[in-house]
Amino acid sequence: IPVLLDKHSRARFPMAAIMQVRGFGPITATVASNVANALKEAKFEVLDWWQFQHHGAGVLFAQVKAAGSQDTLKKKLLEVGKQCGVDLDLCPAQASTLVGDEALVTLTSSEDFPVSLLVELDTILSEHQCAITKIEPDLSGAEGGLKKLLLKLCCPAGTRLSTLFLGAPGASSKGLREVAWRHQAQIALRWSEHLPLLNGKSFAAFGLSELLDEDILAELFKDLGVSTSNGKDRLQAKKMEGHEALLKGKSASAVAKLVSKLKYAKGAKLTCYALKRMGCTLALVSEIALKSVADAVGKELGMDYINTRDMEVKDGVFTGEYAGELTDVKFRNADLLNIMAGREKIDLRNVVGVGVSDLPDEEQRELLENFGQILQLKPVGTGCSKDLSAVLYMLGMNSVEIDSLRKRRPLDQSEAAPNTSKAPAAKRRKVQLAGAKLAPGLYSRLLAAVPKTSTLGSVSQQSSEGGGVSLTFEFEEASAEAASRGLSASSGSEGYKMLPALKEGSCTSSGPVYLVTVVQQPALTIASLEQVLATFDKCKVEVLRTQKMTKAAFAGVQFSISLPAGSAPEQFSKELIATSKAAQIDISFQKDTIDRLTKRVVVFDMDSTLIQQEVIDELAKIAGVETAVKTITEAAMRGEIDFFESLKQRVALLKGHNAEKLFSAVKANIIFTPGAKKLCTALKRLGFKLAVISGGFLPVAKEVQAYLGLDYAFANTLEVDEATGLLTGKTFGPVVTPQRKRALLATIAGIEGCDLAQTIAVGDGANDIPMLHASGLGVAFCAKPKVQDVAEFRVNTLDLSTVLYLIGISEEASERLP
Repeated sequence: IPVLLDKHSRARFPMAAIMQVRGFGPITATVASNVANALKEAKFEVLDWWQFQHHGAGVLFAQVKAAGSQDTLKKKLLEVGKQCGVDLDLCPAQASTLVGDEALVTLTSSEDFPVSLLVELDTILSEHQCAITKIEPDLSGAEGGLKKLLLKLCCPAGTRLSTLFLGAPGASSKGLREVAWRHQAQIALRWSEHLPLLNGKSFAAFGLSELLDEDILAELFKDLGVSTSNGKDRLQAKKMEGHEALLKGKSASAVAKLVSKLKYAKGAKLTCYALKRMGCTLALVSEIALKSVADAVGKELGMDYINTRDMEVKDGVFTGEYAGELTDVKFRNADLLNIMAGREKIDLRNVVGVGVSDLPDEEQRELLENFGQILQLKPVGTGCSKDLSAVLYMLGMNSVEIDSLRKRRPLDQSEAAPNTSKAPAAKRRKVQLAGAKLAPGLYSRLLAAVPKTSTLGSVSQQSSEGGGVSLTFEFEEASAEAASRGLSASSGSEGYKMLPALKEGSCTSSGPVYLVTVVQQPALTIASLEQVLATFDKCKVEVLRTQKMTKAAFAGVQFSISLPAGSAPEQFSKELIATSKAAQIDISFQKDTIDRLTKRVVVFDMDSTLIQQEVIDELAKIAGVETAVKTITEAAMRGEIDFFESLKQRVALLKGHNAEKLFSAVKANIIFTPGAKKLCTALKRLGFKLAVISGGFLPVAKEVQAYLGLDYAFANTLEVDEATGLLTGKTFGPVVTPQRKRALLATIAGIEGCDLAQTIAVGDGANDIPMLHASGLGVAFCAKPKVQDVAEFRVNTLDLSTVLYLIGISEEASERLP
């Protein structure tokens, strides 16, 4: 939940000292800027700031610490609200009455969601005392994709996901899956700490039936002329068990023919390509017992593991028995997932299983309780067409990201290009409600008087723990009047009020989404926030949502924004740079694309990046030539003299000194940059490959590699006289020049099987510029002026963990990583 009155704020300030600004309606950049200005003039401290906007229906929650006159601030807010046509107020913060664990429900469908679906889901949740705390639609705006809703739940301690999903064991009560499938929707359920982000430490296992667009056993039996005992022409089965004898005496050559004409399910190749690009390990787990079929599918889709039994063949015909030494052994899916994840050293919370709805009830429940996410797609032929790209939606991607992946992957002859043509969108009307409290069963009661035949183009719910809830429903125009009357009749009794109808065209975002990340330590001041929001207002930017990136103090926030039509991103970037310098805060600006989620390699400079010293200067200090070396070093880092020549001059000054003594003294006094260990630990848990590429020296680079858990270390080697152990004043082997840094970055990317667009480079000196430019995300960290002038991303906060924010990992998310 976007918690504003969280435990960190409560720990820092007494409840009476915390107030909340609540805004509902079209929250434009002008509104947000004016609110921030009012808070600045009233000298209120901001503890958190949350905005959400979807086609004019918006919300603004600001948690603030009382300082000046509350009456004066409230009066100013009311004036701003009146001028801008929004509902603004200042209220005492309230402690939440909801306590429990957070779970996530993802719904996807090719059609609009019926009101009855939301009502029935909420009814089941309320029976278990679970409350919906947030609903977020897919804001990407892509055409031709699936509809998607993300629901966040607050579940009481002891809640079992398997009971919510499937219903109570042995009971007639229905679960969420049955309701969703009956309304032609796909559904997924998981705890929020499970699989926070797909990454190189994720594992996905697929059933063979889910990957193919045909019943493979039925096709085999048809080709063999096998009929079922009940006289039907075709056998419908997802596993061989119980049908082995039907193959006895039949030619095994039919399997080869089957392999030659395999048809893959819609979205299967795209889904596997996407997961592999993100570094996931893939497995195929099948009970169909046709190994050659599984091997062919696994090879085509890039599976890392293929687990299936096989049928025994003798003299070219099936014997009707299983092949292998222990023909009576049947492997359990849970055991297979556990063993494969263990072999890859992947936490079970990062394991995804796709396609287990045909398993016994007990085994389904075991999988749901013990693994990260089990995705059960509605079977084909039950009113829901098979589209495996639904898996990507359920794992957190949106329509734009999926469409981007689809365009990058060339279609082969077995795939058809998606049909992006669509009928003109039906006219819709949005209805926004504002309230203060949440409770289980809220939607069941609010929508009780709304016609169940109504459909929802979208629905969103934003709430804060400090009190304040916004609910927005988008109905088709034909049913909007009756739906509005129903909501009007029920909202009052729930403590909600209906806001004035939104004007057509107010705050309608279009085009790509961009991310603006703002960081200021120890906390983001209201003056700095006001400057950022004023820049948004000046450039007519629409804020779609915000995310707090830091855990305790309000020191980092990320804005998802949309630029006005015809606006140049480059010009907006210049405005942000000017604001960054004026406010002395870090601001980064980037397009929100799938590339941000597919980074897999990070390369660091060492001196003044991973560590706070320049190693050559430390060596010179011990050798007594500090002043001369430092003069050369500074000139080189400013780009004033050739790097190779400067290294040659500095190394020559160390001639005659004992190498072991020098390096032992330097290694004993390494000062790591704040946040370096935290950053590298989080990146390793996300499956990144990490390297240090330094113009310094290898003994220190190896020490840094060992402490931070890096995968690769490259640096210069000083030549040592074997007889005396003294430095000769020369280097040995290739010198790590700026171009060698760039070349090593490309080499590591190639070895790890990823593109340069999937790499990140972090450095501070002029010799880092080539690798910063070559990488997908080049970060100038507390860098020299020349580097800052040419780098796309700049971090001047002395905390390397800030880099996590640039790839969408908040401080809280990094601490939750398995």
